[in-house]
Amino acid sequence: MEKKQEFLDSFFNKDSDNKFKFRNKHFKHKLLFNEGGVIIFKLANQKNTSFEEDFQKKQLIISPSCFVIIDNRNDIQRIYIEHRSTSFSEPNFVAKIIQSTFSKYLNGFGLNIEVNKEYQESEFWNIIKMYPQGVTMVRFQLKYPNLPRVWASVQEIIKDTSKDTNSHETLLQYKSDDEGCLEINEDNEQINGLAKASADSGSVITLKAIGIKAYIKTGNTEKGIEIDDLEMKITHDLMESPLDKIIAELNKTR
Repeated sequence: MEKKQEFLDSFFNKDSDNKFKFRNKHFKHKLLFNEGGVIIFKLANQKNTSFEEDFQKKQLIISPSCFVIIDNRNDIQRIYIEHRSTSFSEPNFVAKIIQSTFSKYLNGFGLNIEVNKEYQESEFWNIIKMYPQGVTMVRFQLKYPNLPRVWASVQEIIKDTSKDTNSHETLLQYKSDDEGCLEINEDNEQINGLAKASADSGSVITLKAIGIKAYIKTGNTEKGIEIDDLEMKITHDLMESPLDKIIAELNKTR
């Protein structure tokens, strides 16, 4: 665990011939930047497309790509995937490619990886406000919190239990009696911490509201940033290092 970031970075060694693979298909990648724990590369998706020229139908093989940024610094561990529908239908598919590839690679070091989509912390509270009649159950499904920015939100609630018991997943459920409902408000520091930890780690929160048969789940909102001309930002200039420029952009994550 202490060397997890070092092992992940080794996937991109210059002498490495490691490839991205998912469902028996290989995806070419081109490493653009690897410095200070920040890795930037392009991932391509080979496709067959048809077009017509001089009244003749023809086939063409294309390989559109998208940017991927891995912020592999000790206190971050976050992946950014460009949303470019011409290369991949959605970022979630790229996330599956990354998880499948890195899981197989890290297994050799006795490690595993999960790539979950972060969402807005406000989504949980917006759901609470949508059901003023009351919520009867809230279930927090927390993964092993090895991220410092996530662990800070839950350490006073579950302390070291998950780590000491080697638990990969911890379920915390609050449920009212049959005639009542839960009292959940933003002044509750524990609920606030759990909601923030869930959003930051991409862990889904499940709720049950009065009068609603189906379970309600978080995870529908997104976090993101906009970076103009990424390839220019990773070129060297006299005023600012590429790493500083990229970190400044990544700090804008919302």
